[in-house]
Amino acid sequence: MDGAGLARAWFHQDVEVMVGGAGPVVDHPALLTRIRGAWGRRLMASASPESVSGRACPWSPPCALDVFFREQVRGPLGASPKPYVLHADRYGDDLLVRLRVIGFATEWIIGASEALMAVLSNLQAERVDWHDFGCLPKNRKIAGLGRRIVTGGIEAVVPAPSSCRLEFHTPVDDESGNGIERPQGVLYRLTRRAAAFAAWHDLDLRCDWTTIDRSSRALDLDWRATRPASSERKSRHGERYTRPGLLGDLLMEGDLAETWPFLSIGELCGCGRGATSGMGRYRLDSDV
Repeated sequence: MDGAGLARAWFHQDVEVMVGGAGPVVDHPALLTRIRGAWGRRLMASASPESVSGRACPWSPPCALDVFFREQVRGPLGASPKPYVLHADRYGDDLLVRLRVIGFATEWIIGASEALMAVLSNLQAERVDWHDFGCLPKNRKIAGLGRRIVTGGIEAVVPAPSSCRLEFHTPVDDESGNGIERPQGVLYRLTRRAAAFAAWHDLDLRCDWTTIDRSSRALDLDWRATRPASSERKSRHGERYTRPGLLGDLLMEGDLAETWPFLSIGELCGCGRGATSGMGRYRLDSDV
């Protein structure tokens, strides 16, 4: 199975929750990391004791906390990525929070959806206090407006264009500090992350990485309208820190045949560190 095969087999489900009145918090750098933390704590309520303590869940099937938060298998590309990403978009005064569950992790979609709804509705002890973000008037009323689950995938793997643009909506990590001078690093991380999701589709991915990397290095890559950006993170010990990143458009020209399937997948799952919490989210434009 190659990259194009993974793209054809790709499937996911989106849990979309509209939170009334919370639209102004969409740009807060800690929004999705706090939602992710609260969601994880909510999943603990129905998890096995072993999973809560960080060990493998002995249940069959395992609990949702084990699936979404414990490192699963390690392969040639390292540990498999967490099988979800969180996104947030503003619609007027309201906030749409999207939890994308990927591959066969969708078998746990109901528990994941109920936990997220509980958090965003402020109905449980583990909740997100929207006013803590400092973006809302104290008298602004917050209420969940509704939830839906949408099934998605990649409709068709079209032939690779001669050029494309990655329009980043959220910062892509730049911990090395040389992302502008060496954009190939972004492409390298993107292809590896996208390929690693083969494990969540029960596929044996066989890629010629020597050829793919050689093709990637031959591409003409150029950042446009790029600026430094950062996101707020929280360590396992509760310490807050910022992660440096870049925000802008990454233009690619050349023979994209080897990388195109991974770029299509990356549009759905993000790129770089922090992608589960919405970092590295981009829109893919072809023939720019």
